[in-house]
Parts: sequence; structure tokens; C-alpha cells
Amino acid sequence: MTESSADSSSVRFWPWIGCIAALGLAARVGYILGFSSHLNFGLDSIWYQLEGGALASGHGYVDPQRLFESGRDVATAFRPPLYPGLLAAVVSWIGESRQTLQLAGVATGTVSIVAIGVLGRRVAGSRVGIVAAALAAGSPALIGFDASLMSETLYVPIVAGLLLMTYRAIDRPSPLRWIGVGALCGLGALTRGDAVLLFAVLVTPSVLFLRRPWKSRLVFGLAAVAGFALLVGPWIARNQSEIGRPTLATLDAGTALAGTNCPAVYRGPMIGFWENDCTLRPDDARISEVERNDRLQRDGINYAFDHVDRWPAVVPVRVLRLWGLWDPITQSRLERVESRNSTWQVITWATHLVLFGFAIAGFVLMARRHRVWLPLAATLVSVTLAAALSYGKQRFLAAAEPALLVTGAFAVVALFDRVRNRASPPTPAAMLTP
Repeated sequence: MTESSADSSSVRFWPWIGCIAALGLAARVGYILGFSSHLNFGLDSIWYQLEGGALASGHGYVDPQRLFESGRDVATAFRPPLYPGLLAAVVSWIGESRQTLQLAGVATGTVSIVAIGVLGRRVAGSRVGIVAAALAAGSPALIGFDASLMSETLYVPIVAGLLLMTYRAIDRPSPLRWIGVGALCGLGALTRGDAVLLFAVLVTPSVLFLRRPWKSRLVFGLAAVAGFALLVGPWIARNQSEIGRPTLATLDAGTALAGTNCPAVYRGPMIGFWENDCTLRPDDARISEVERNDRLQRDGINYAFDHVDRWPAVVPVRVLRLWGLWDPITQSRLERVESRNSTWQVITWATHLVLFGFAIAGFVLMARRHRVWLPLAATLVSVTLAAALSYGKQRFLAAAEPALLVTGAFAVVALFDRVRNRASPPTPAAMLTP
């Protein structure tokens, strides 16, 4: 019996989760209504908004810039399709104003709160689940995601669901459950391309470390691959047909490689970050999306391998930027162009530091108490690896947020228990014990 079932009678889990989710929903609505005029909506959020409108208007998944400039429908695979699809549904059913689309993030954010609470209960019991949900409800990072008109608001609940399904597949392995794990990872990849790393560092090790015969592990691994392919395959086939490249996304990779491997970010104050000017070419408007991506990738890779001597300096700074440990105030200002507010970003950074401390303690305590913590740690490895390969930005911690909140909650509950036990008077039997 897991602890979540053992303590369900002592803690009324779902009423607590319902109240916490309602408070989290209210906090997100308040943030959107009060802060929207102070947010800087950047190119990414504008692209998502325009793409959602194009989909809702029946144009299909096309380049929104060319559509609105010339009226031409030019197929695109710039970014994965799931979040624009969500925005298209909102535009079709409710409305297309920016604030309406932001409020869609309230729904996904509320799902995140519940999913993180359920994940916490599965990992360490109802009390940890309740505390994890409460931390998620008040998390400045998650509130910022949910109002940003960017894909992280959808990515966080998917990752939380993926972790929960992974734990359940570890508990009671079956091909069907591992298909579910692969499918959820596929949903993540259709939201953010870097979710492919989650398959490598979360799903694959989880299968390999099962206490099952090798034949069984092979079957489960193939089931996970099948689940992933089932979700991602149609999108890749569409891209092969429409743009001539079987890919999850095109310019996501090209702009990342070119913008993070150029002189501006290998030295100086922008080291380890991304520079938009490095992704611009004079013939961009005359070549296809695939051609542009190929050129950007080639330029970025060539520059990186021509400057291998700078990797020991650049790569660590990328990782430090991700975790808010490199010039954090300036980093917060740099990130405000992505639907963020500078003051809110500083608050997010400060609360993250506290959360990191509790999360580290939580991982240590979980290891000492022989709890399964590797799936949670895998998401931290995933985001760190992604930053090392591209660039560092605190927004890219999205996939790690559920694990940080759950392990932080574990440490909070352990600290509370320790304080309560110290404050409790000893029982008569304990006083007589030598």
C-alpha cells in the first residue's frame, strides 16, 4: 500500500485541493486583470496569438506573418502545434481578445495545481500533495507562465501528468501504462520541442531500472516508443507532406543554434544568453522556412565548433542563467520582453531561490527514506541539459517546476513534523524510558 492510500483517511485530500485550486484560480485572474497592462508581450507570444487566430479562421497551420502581410497561406512548422491549437479553440468558442486568451491560461494553470497536488500525494502522501498544490497555487513562476500567452502554461500540467503516469507505470508495469507514458511525453513534444529530452532522461531510465526481466523491460520500452509515435507521428507526417521535412519544429532549432552560438553571446555581458541579431539574414524573406532553418543550424554549429575553446566558459554560464544564479537582476530585465514584468520576475527569482533550498532538502530526505525520486530528478536534468546545449533562461525551468514543488513540499512537511515533535511534551512512558 502506498502512503497516499494509507493516510487518505486522516487527511481530506480532495476538499483541500478544491479550495486551493479555487484560490490559485483567483490569484491568476487577479494577476491578469491587474498586470496585463504592465506586461511586455514579445514576438513569441504575438506569434502564438496570431497562429491561434489563423487556425480558428480555417487557414490551417500557416506562417502568420505571411498570412497577415500578403494574405498567402504558407505552411509552417515553426513551433509545435498543441498550444496554438488550444488558442484556436478559445478564439472559436469564446473570443480573440488578448485578455480572453490569457484567461485560458487560468484554466491550464488550475489543472497544473491539481496535477501537482495529485503527484505530490502519489510521491509522499496526502499532506505533501496538499502542500505542493498550495505552493503551485501561489507560485509566481506558474502565475507568470499562465498569463504569458506562451506554451509553458500548457507544458507544466502535461509534465506533471507525465511524472504521475511514470510513477504509476513503475508501481504496476504494463504495456498499456507505458504506452500512456509515451503518449504524454508525445503531448509534451507537441507543446515544446525540448520534451524529446524528457523521453531520453526520464522515460528511458525509468524503464531500464525496473525490477523486471530484460524481455519485459524491452516490451515496456517499445510500448513507450509506440505511445510517443502515436501522438507525434501524424504531426511529423504532416510536416513531411507540407514543408518537405519530417520534423517536430523548424525554426525553433535553427534560431536557438544561431542565436546562442555567435560572438555576442560567447563573450561580454550577454555570455550564455541568446541574441536575436545573430538569427537574421538578408535573404530571410526570399527563402523557405526549411532553407532558413538549415542555414541557421549550419551557421550555429560551425561557429560553435570553431570556438570549442570557449565552451568551458559559455556552457556553465548558460546553466547558471537557467537557475537564476548569474546576474539575476539583469537576467530578470532581459526576460521581461517575454510577457513578463521586471518586478514580477525579480519576485519569481527570489521565491525560486527559497524553493530551490527546500527542493534540495526534499531530495536528500527522499533518498534517505528510500523513496523513488529519480523521475523527479530527471526533469531537473532535462532542463539543465537543454540550457547547456542552447542558452539559459529562467522561463525554461517550466518542466522542472512540478518536481521542485513536490520535493519542496516534502521538505516543508518534514520540517513541520520535526518542529511539532520537538514542541510536543514527552509521554509518561517516554519519561520513564532510560
